[in-house]
Amino acid sequence: MAPNDWKNLWKAVLTGGQYLGWKTACQEISTEVAHRNATAGFPHRDVNMVMGEGNYITVQAQIQYNPGVIAQITSAALKAWRTIPGT
Repeated sequence: MAPNDWKNLWKAVLTGGQYLGWKTACQEISTEVAHRNATAGFPHRDVNMVMGEGNYITVQAQIQYNPGVIAQITSAALKAWRTIPGT
C-alpha cells in the first residue's frame, strides 16, 4: 500500500495517541530506510518519498512508486505498528 493508505488505515483503527506514536516510529524507521537507499545509490528514494510527504503527498505521486519502494513502505509501516503497545 502507498503511504496515504497506511496513514488512513492507522487513523481508522488506532486511538489518536497510538496514531501519533505510530507516525513518530514510522518517521524514524523511514529515515533509516532513506539512509540505506542513499547508500545503495538511490538518493531520490528519500524520507519524503517513503513517508508520502513533500513532493510525494498526493495519491497521483504515490501511485507511480516503484514496487521496491512500496515494499519498503509496507515494511516500515508494519514495523512501526509493532512498536505500539496493545496492537
